Amino acid sequence: MADDELRAALEAGLAAVPPGDLALRARLTGRLAAALLQGPADRRAVLAEEAVELARASSDPRALAETLLWRHQDLLALGD
Repeated sequence: MADDELRAALEAGLAAVPPGDLALRARLTGRLAAALLQGPADRRAVLAEEAVELARASSDPRALAETLLWRHQDLLALGD
């Protein structure tokens, strides 16, 4: 799947997920941030931070671990 297609699919997925499904929203938001590694750093950082916040609010340890990984990847990319 091309990057643009992946981003579009993730954005469509986010639009379809109920607001109360915090864990899934966190995972999709974090994955979208990761998909933007070659894109604008400011948008990527906002998405990665939002993903971690959603995961924490969901109390889902797997979602938190996954989103922290995406946030870490974002921070590493900022250093490049």
